[in-house]
Amino acid sequence: MPRPAAAAFTSLAALHSSTTDLITSLSYLSDTLHMSRQTTTTATRRLKSARELVAELRREEEIKEEGERWLKRGNWGERLGARECADVCREVVGGFEEVCNSWRARLVAQAEVVGA
Repeated sequence: MPRPAAAAFTSLAALHSSTTDLITSLSYLSDTLHMSRQTTTTATRRLKSARELVAELRREEEIKEEGERWLKRGNWGERLGARECADVCREVVGGFEEVCNSWRARLVAQAEVVGA
C-alpha cells in the first residue's frame, strides 16, 4: 500500500488550520456585523423618537407664542384685571372671610367660657 508523502500531510494540516482560522474569523465578523445592525437599528429608533419629540416641542412653543401674542393683542391682562367679576369675587371672598371670622370669634369665646 502506498504511503502519502509527509509533505502532503503537513500541507493538508496547514490548510486545515488556515481554514479553521478563516471560519472563526468569518464567524466573528458575522457576529460583529449582526451587533452593528442591531446598534444601528436602535440608534435609528432613538433618532426618530428624538426628532418627533423636537417637532412636538416646537409645535408647543409655537402654540405658546401664539397664545401670548393673542393675549397681548387683546390687552387681556388689563381687561381681566378691571372686570366686574373680579370685584364680585372680591366681595364674595370678603363676605366669606367675615363669616369665618365671626365663627372664629364665637368659638374662641366659647372656649374661654368652658376653660374659665
